[in-house]
Amino acid sequence: MRFAPSRYNTLADTADGRGHLVFNAFTGALLELGDSEYAAVSALHEAPTPGLGTASGGPASEPLPEVSDVLRERLVRAGVLVPQGFDEREALFDIRRRALASPDALLLTLAPTIQCNFRCTYCFETHRQEVMAPAVEGDLVRFIVAQSAGVRSITTTWFGGEPLLQPDIVERVQRFTNEWGASRGIAVKRGIVTNGYFLADDMVARLQRLGAWEMVQVTLDGLPGTHDQRRVLLGGQGTWHRIVANCRTALAAGLPVNLRINVDRRNAPSLGALLDVLIDGGVVPAAHVSLGFIVDSTGACAHVKDDVLRDEERARIVVRFDAELLQRGIPPTATLPSPICGPLCSVESRLGFVVAPSGLIFKCWHQIDGDATQAIGHFSGSHVPNADAKQRRWQRYDPSIRRGCSNCSALPTCMGGCPWEYERLGRVEHGECDPFRFFPRELVTLAHAGMKLPGRAGSSQPNQRLAR
Repeated sequence: MRFAPSRYNTLADTADGRGHLVFNAFTGALLELGDSEYAAVSALHEAPTPGLGTASGGPASEPLPEVSDVLRERLVRAGVLVPQGFDEREALFDIRRRALASPDALLLTLAPTIQCNFRCTYCFETHRQEVMAPAVEGDLVRFIVAQSAGVRSITTTWFGGEPLLQPDIVERVQRFTNEWGASRGIAVKRGIVTNGYFLADDMVARLQRLGAWEMVQVTLDGLPGTHDQRRVLLGGQGTWHRIVANCRTALAAGLPVNLRINVDRRNAPSLGALLDVLIDGGVVPAAHVSLGFIVDSTGACAHVKDDVLRDEERARIVVRFDAELLQRGIPPTATLPSPICGPLCSVESRLGFVVAPSGLIFKCWHQIDGDATQAIGHFSGSHVPNADAKQRRWQRYDPSIRRGCSNCSALPTCMGGCPWEYERLGRVEHGECDPFRFFPRELVTLAHAGMKLPGRAGSSQPNQRLAR
């Protein structure tokens, strides 16, 4: 059998410059190579081959450079070499189509209220005084029963507004979901997106009684002075100190806090200084830290447009931030980018639903405060005027028909990116681009360095591994 290099390979050096790496974004495998092995792999990529990066499957115009049998086996096992004529791009889209056709996970984003005690300056929601009524709560649990038939897992992500303004609803629905899943052999995964203001001792204990949480996401907006101008209470008061204190409480109790730092053009230069404050404050590295980027995603936050960073600017900030983490002995924000083998989000999943406190059902959480004209249904079964049109809107989302996405070497890591952002940006060829598109070598080097930190050697996440 003849082989060609995968179109999804990235060749890089180790951070110390003394070793070499090859990463395959299709399989998620990372190989460490010696000088001679790296030279051989580099020669394979430089050889003129019609099959390289294409689906032509034709014979090579010249024989590929020879590699040892042992190295060839390693490269084939890692997906770095693929059979000539194997169309990786079509294989990716086939995996996606099959996953979307037969979903085995129920994905629920649940908002018990649209109310919020914060008035963040860039929020995409228009907060209403709306709380899930008992009748709607009853409809919700019946919906969970109906939609979970035949699934292997249920993921509940509590959202809002601020979900912890209504902890009783969270408790009742989550407890029901836990018990229903246990009675049917269905795994239940729990997550919550909270501003952190109510995450004190009593609330932490209530959450822990509901089982282990996959993720408790809390957001900061930079250094205390910056944060306290942007993530403010209804009365305009700052929130930094209380949020950070609550994060310490949650972490001490064992909750997996994911500290999201919202970034735009104004606060990006201070990220290194922010890390030092969080380390000194005992929050990092106990909390996993990640970057989120502010976008003018809806009309409610259109005024922040001038502060929104472009895709390549975001990618540059991710690289710089991961380097800052490693300098402090902390793993980077992400390890190697995982190949996406299923739906990106609730939009792409046939069993993905965003639930408003009114009982309206949407596909995207950017619609959480929308009205019936944007919904795909209602728990009660009452008429929703544009349900069919809204379903078709999202079903049309297909990165395989976009030339820019289809031909991108970062395709396995983002599969076209956020559907909402693709529509909002109005780009024909590609949507919102992953940082890996712009700086693959740098991100592979940084991820590998993170895996080599003391206590982490050989560690990996699913589909992100050192292939031997």
